[in-house]
Amino acid sequence: MDAYWQTGDNLEDPPVLQALAAHAGLAPDAALQALDDVTYLKRIDAIRQEANAKGVTGIPTFVIGQEQVVGCQPYETLVQAVERAGAQRRTSGE
Repeated sequence: MDAYWQTGDNLEDPPVLQALAAHAGLAPDAALQALDDVTYLKRIDAIRQEANAKGVTGIPTFVIGQEQVVGCQPYETLVQAVERAGAQRRTSGE
């Protein structure tokens, strides 16, 4: 997540993927093989179809109550959605 969202790394670039796998304690070569493995590709397609059926149009999508917040949004946008769903903000000391 950090590599993609914070530093903008291309997760489909083989050297990047290998380095990230190694950093996570995974086998770098196995991570590369997984890119084209039919088992994983079918799993991704199934997850994508499920998401589409639920109205997901972008990544990330946060489902908060009956509302969807799509894309990278400021923290305050998420707070407002949570509050609209009925949550109350804690005050310091609680």
